[in-house]
Amino acid sequence: MLESADVVSAENVPPDVVTMSSEVQVWNEDTARQMNVALVFPVDADGSNANRVKLSILSQMGMSMLGRKVGDVVADGTRIDKLLYQPEAAGDFNR
Repeated sequence: MLESADVVSAENVPPDVVTMSSEVQVWNEDTARQMNVALVFPVDADGSNANRVKLSILSQMGMSMLGRKVGDVVADGTRIDKLLYQPEAAGDFNR
């Protein structure tokens, strides 16, 4: 997957692309459940808050979301509905 990625500088990442430390709102067709997900490093992963899951970038779902856009369907029938926060779009290049 990484072999096919387009590498761009942080300043040139489109604002609708999910990146590391992004927070997204997702909808799962199978469970009819909406939730907010933050992509984090494994050490920061935490699923204890059902309304805002901190999802490891190394999980299957985390890897499937990275580089995707709003409207894309990722693993397990989950659709990215909204990008709530993207560090690059916010000018936060050190997060």
